[in-house]
Amino acid sequence: MPAIGWTQEALAGRLGVSRRTINEILREKRSASADMAHRPARLFDTTPEFWLGLQQDVDLWNARRAAGGEYLKIKPIRKPA
Repeated sequence: MPAIGWTQEALAGRLGVSRRTINEILREKRSASADMAHRPARLFDTTPEFWLGLQQDVDLWNARRAAGGEYLKIKPIRKPA
């Protein structure tokens, strides 16, 4: 937001949500919902899928970090030769 000179309050006002909602999303205390994805999509002329994709990227990264090496213990199914 600094790049466009907006505060959290200004962004919240443009999106029609509370400043608290914006703050919690930015601090990763709340995930972006489908409803929330539509709002910046409209504001910035993008798509809701773009915003949900960003949320999905964060979710996947957090899951991998939290799991440590657990995923590496899962043996892939190999196709027969």
